[in-house]
Amino acid sequence: MEKTNILNKVIIVILVIVLFLLFSCSEKNKESINDKYFTIKTHELMERQFKINKVIVDGDSVIYDELRIYYMDNAELIEFLGIALIMANKYDYTIAYHDVAYALYHANSAFSSKNPNAYDTATRKMFNDYLNVALKRNCPNAIDLKEWYESK
Repeated sequence: MEKTNILNKVIIVILVIVLFLLFSCSEKNKESINDKYFTIKTHELMERQFKINKVIVDGDSVIYDELRIYYMDNAELIEFLGIALIMANKYDYTIAYHDVAYALYHANSAFSSKNPNAYDTATRKMFNDYLNVALKRNCPNAIDLKEWYESK
């Protein structure tokens, strides 16, 4: 009887040790996954910041187009507006004029239930000025934006 009691205690101790080891391993894996995710996200942010600097300092239109796709796909137009303004004003990049108007329109629409008349006067003027430059330069995207704006 005493041998059975001792054997049961040994089995319980072994089970506790095994469970402890399993639990500690899963916690390490969770931390490892979180660390990897954080590292990847940090790398992506650093790479994007490098690209933004390249556009702002050098006017790199190829990198601007890459950033444009990223920001448009992720609907982060407020962040992109500053980059587009610099490319339009400093480097006179045609598509950037459209992008400024597009970002202004969609940023405003997000807060005004897609009502273009909800613009304040200064923002409406800025939208029209940038859209008109893009239209004068035959930017096909600007034609679509003008049609969309006028249909509202």
